[in-house]
Amino acid sequence: MLQNAEAINNALVELEEEEELRAEKGINSDKLLSILNKSLWWIIMFVVVATLGAYTYVRYTRPTYEAYSVLKLDIKQQASGLLSRVYSATGEEMQSSNLSGEIELITSFMLYNKVIDKMGENIHITYMQKGNFVFSEMYKSSPFRVEYEVKNPAFYDIPVDVLFIDEKQFSLKYKLGNVNYSRNFNFDKTYENQDVKFKITKTPFYKPDVINYEYFFTINSRNKLLMQMFFNTSAYILNQSANTIRIIIKDHHPQKAHDIMVTIDSVYLEQTLEQKNKVNEQTLAFLNSQLDTTAQKLAMSEKEVERFIQVNRVIDVRDQVAEMITHVEKLKKDKIELEIQNSLLMDLRNTIINNQDIRKIIPALKHINDQELVDLAEALSDLQNQKEMMSYTAKEGTLAARLRDKKIGSMGEDLLKIINETTRFLGKKISLVNSEIRQYENRFLAVPTQDKELNRIKRFYDLNEKFYLLLVEKKAEFSIAKAGTVPEFQILTAPTVPTVPVLPQRANVYLAWLAVAIIAGSALVIIRYFLQDSIVTQKELEKVAIAPILGVIPTYVKEQLKVATLVVDKNPKSSISEALRSIRTNIEFILPQNGNKRILSVTSTISGEGKTFISINLSGILALSNQKVVLLDMDMRKPKLHLAFSSNNDKGMSTILSGRHQWKECIHNTHLENIDLITAGPVPPNPSELIMRPSFKDLLNELHQSYDTIIIDCPPVGLVTDGILVMQHVDLPIYVVRSEYSKRTYAKNINKLVRVNGFKNLSIVLNGLDNFKTYGYGYGYGYEYYSEDKSSKKGLDLMWLRSLFTKQ
Repeated sequence: MLQNAEAINNALVELEEEEELRAEKGINSDKLLSILNKSLWWIIMFVVVATLGAYTYVRYTRPTYEAYSVLKLDIKQQASGLLSRVYSATGEEMQSSNLSGEIELITSFMLYNKVIDKMGENIHITYMQKGNFVFSEMYKSSPFRVEYEVKNPAFYDIPVDVLFIDEKQFSLKYKLGNVNYSRNFNFDKTYENQDVKFKITKTPFYKPDVINYEYFFTINSRNKLLMQMFFNTSAYILNQSANTIRIIIKDHHPQKAHDIMVTIDSVYLEQTLEQKNKVNEQTLAFLNSQLDTTAQKLAMSEKEVERFIQVNRVIDVRDQVAEMITHVEKLKKDKIELEIQNSLLMDLRNTIINNQDIRKIIPALKHINDQELVDLAEALSDLQNQKEMMSYTAKEGTLAARLRDKKIGSMGEDLLKIINETTRFLGKKISLVNSEIRQYENRFLAVPTQDKELNRIKRFYDLNEKFYLLLVEKKAEFSIAKAGTVPEFQILTAPTVPTVPVLPQRANVYLAWLAVAIIAGSALVIIRYFLQDSIVTQKELEKVAIAPILGVIPTYVKEQLKVATLVVDKNPKSSISEALRSIRTNIEFILPQNGNKRILSVTSTISGEGKTFISINLSGILALSNQKVVLLDMDMRKPKLHLAFSSNNDKGMSTILSGRHQWKECIHNTHLENIDLITAGPVPPNPSELIMRPSFKDLLNELHQSYDTIIIDCPPVGLVTDGILVMQHVDLPIYVVRSEYSKRTYAKNINKLVRVNGFKNLSIVLNGLDNFKTYGYGYGYGYEYYSEDKSSKKGLDLMWLRSLFTKQ
């Protein structure tokens, strides 16, 4: 039998655990809505705080403006012959590399330095006006101007306060290290100390009311300006196919952002022209050197002709040798050109082998009659020029740099092959020309010596004269080309003064703060949901408890009750009265008719769940229906009923059960006609033993003779066993669960009473249901039911922190 009973108990426990798991599975929508309702004011507060935070951020954050320009680069792909065959597949990569190279140039410190130098005082010194929360930059509108010479480098980048005293004087103050400097000065006079030499003058923006404001200025170091340019400037490829790039500059002052953007475009233009003119300048330098050498040779030839004529008195060359001289001159000229070409090719070959810059030789290659070789050399020169330009950025390890170096090496090898073939071909041609010249020279042996000598001298003179005139012509061409140099880019979108700040963006800021508020509110609801381990709604109670629900009592908001008291007589039409009437009706259905005599007990798990309040007011409802009711306070360890009716507690249940008094001696009449009260009496040392005496059952039988209903206020069964002993003598045990107060684990106690203790007719009353803030009451019960010394608790009480997530 014992084994069967144990097996049944184990089965009941397993069933209970399965039911609890099933009840806790999923999202409880009622619980979520209840928590959401209780968190509504918190969410509204979060939204209000977020709105105020967004407004404060927008109001007191310095706006950032953005100026930009769009450039279209004219990048030419110089490739023909062998070059076009080798590199046609990588054209797009070269184009992207070129654009990337231009972006690196635009965002390089070299260009930033030139922009800083060109802007001058407008960027080297910053004038600011102080405000309560935000400082305003007085760009080109400062009421004063500072002329300075910094003597101590530590003086850079420190704010110097300026306060106008009157029309003639001002006060200057700054802190350098641990030293504070403050002194009054006069306008338009030069002063100096160990840190700086300066003079402050008034500008057209000076007005008498400037004495009402505070100003300061900062002399910016170059490093600070460079870092500002670095972080505030950006450039990217807008359209690779169209070779367009976009340059952006950000600043807190719109006019300053515009001016910096215009200066960047201007400096980039100058840099482009400088790079493009470098080739023409190198060519002109080569032509000038050749002109000097040829002029010297021409002068020597002229003097030689004059000397020969003076000595030999010979002016004209005989007609019969004119034709041979013409041929010889032509052959000599061809030989010189071939030798020049061969010499240039050898120089170019040595330059390539030694990995030197070939740009200085490019202008002389115009004399080589091999366009494919010239184009390839020019392409190699362009790549070397790009390498030099990209070296300013100090990013040689990038993919573009490695690709460029690989192309330079491959192109150099192709160029060496063409040079070797061309030099072999030129060598053969020079040999043929020499052979023809020797033939003509042999024919000259028959010509008189004087005529031959004169023709030789004139021949060299004519050659030098023609070469000199050719050089002068070429110099004029390159000078014209240099004067007509135009930049290889166009400004498609010129920078304008921005009118709308890009930061802070009002709509985005408000949306972001609102999102934070919503996230905070959602987090609060979620945390409350998972930390809420108390029973909130009737549906939640039905899921965890197997006992039927007798009724639901709303909260009481009319007044704050310090102790449980009778309220239904004062508020007969209140929702609480109606709820108790419904419970009265349900009791009529549950209990069988037995001469209309019944015994009810009211208990709970712990103190504070409202059992005494329900006992008192349920008796009031029954009394108002002309039933004679007696209230017994069986909570002899901590009685409260006498407080509700302002009765004394000198005698009562403890003295009756101990045999010292009769029940009629302990009856207290209340202000309500049909309600009598027997208090708990003095606290006995053995309440459980008193309840177990037969005198308790005899007392109930005697009371049945005089009263229709006996309502017993029992001790909490979760703390002591007295309540269970009383419940064994009643017709209907009522178990009180308080919404948002009773823990979900208390349902185990209810289920145990039904399954193990056999209280099959146990019914539950859900007390204090807060129906979306339409009701509410409270009174000061706590969890420490039998804690006589509350000061014995040690440590920090953190219940207030938990209450933030569990209670209103």
